[in-house]
Amino acid sequence: MACAVLCFSRMHTFSGYDPIDERALILNAKPSDPLLYAMRLQWDEYLSALPAAGHHPARMMFATKDPSQFRGALAECMAAWFLVEKLGLRVVALAPSKRPDPDLVAYFENEPVFVEVKSLVVPPHASASHVTDRIVQRIDDALPQLSGVAVIFLAMRLPRSLEEERQTIVAALRRALGPQVSAVLAVEERIEVTPAGFFRIDHHALAILNTSAAFPMPRGIFDGLRQVKVEGGHRRGSTGPSKEGDCIMPRAALLRRSASERISGGSP
Repeated sequence: MACAVLCFSRMHTFSGYDPIDERALILNAKPSDPLLYAMRLQWDEYLSALPAAGHHPARMMFATKDPSQFRGALAECMAAWFLVEKLGLRVVALAPSKRPDPDLVAYFENEPVFVEVKSLVVPPHASASHVTDRIVQRIDDALPQLSGVAVIFLAMRLPRSLEEERQTIVAALRRALGPQVSAVLAVEERIEVTPAGFFRIDHHALAILNTSAAFPMPRGIFDGLRQVKVEGGHRRGSTGPSKEGDCIMPRAALLRRSASERISGGSP
């Protein structure tokens, strides 16, 4: 049984600093600039986690001059890295297709969890209602790739820390989630200063489990992370299957075949 997870990655740094604004400097940073160099090393780790290194679209987009495309590519790299390094999953990439397939497939105990990646930027002084509306909007953008068997990695930069925005995020997801989404994984990237004065990139995460999901998350996949349960499906006009026997099943089977037949770099 496959499941759908929404993964949120958040670009959060101190003093309102946004690394995307200095991406060219970061990509060419030297040890003499410790902040930018620390970010370059982390970005290198993100990039190395992408499967199908020579063919993955995010790798090509990394060279784009468009900040929104670069942010999306960075989010996808971070998603692959987090799933592998922090959750211990095996991650593969679907080969290019005209279908609205998700970006990545992660395997937990040989069970496929499909991953769609999105990014989100919210102005530093945005209100809670604005943050909620933007989260709902990005979930809407991702739903065509989900259909019960996908993970969305949404790269976010919110006004406050992940813990401080926790209630706002949960409220937005309670409003937006339908039965085709099994969980949301919110991941916050932070630049921190060690007691010795060195810079490092840290990651905070919150797993939000949808108790109304047609495909529940497998037990243990989020062990070690903070977890919250949310009953989704409160949104008016929400569509999608309400039980496993509805239209979610053919899509699940289709994506399983897609994962086994079209994964770059080999079959699971």
